[in-house]
Amino acid sequence: MILTTGFKTGLRCLVLLAQSGPRPLSARSLAETIGSSEKYVEQVLIPLRRAEIVRSRRGLNGGYVLARVPSAISLADVYRALQGPFTLCGCTDDECEECVRPELWRSLEACWDQTLETVNLAQMVSARRLVLRTGQPTLWVDLWYQDGAGI
Repeated sequence: MILTTGFKTGLRCLVLLAQSGPRPLSARSLAETIGSSEKYVEQVLIPLRRAEIVRSRRGLNGGYVLARVPSAISLADVYRALQGPFTLCGCTDDECEECVRPELWRSLEACWDQTLETVNLAQMVSARRLVLRTGQPTLWVDLWYQDGAGI
C-alpha cells in the first residue's frame, strides 16, 4: 500500500486550513508553505471540494476553507476523496482463485478503513501525541492443519 503524493499534499493543505481557522488561504499560499506548485495544489483541492471537505471563496479575500469543523473530517474521508476506496484485492467475491484468500485481504482493508475512521483532522493538528487503541481485532486468522501441513 502506497500513499500517493496527492494524498500527502492534500493532507498537508488540510492541516494548514485547520490551523488557519475561518480565514481563507489561497492555493498560492498553501503551495508556498508546503513547497509545491500552485497548479498542483489546485488539482489536489478539486476532489476535496467535490467531497465537501473544503469550500472555495472567490474574490479579494478568497481562498479555501474547511467545509466542516476539523473534528468532523476523518482521515478516511480524505483518503477516499483523494485515492478512492482502499482495496488490496479487486475481487468481488470470496471465490477468487487469483488472490488465494480474499477474506484475508478484505479483513485487512476493514482494519485500515476503521483506523482511518478513528483519526480526524483536529487530532492531526493537535500537538498532543496520537495514540491509537484497538478494540476487538477484526482480523482473525485460523490455520487448519491436515496431515501436518499448514493450509
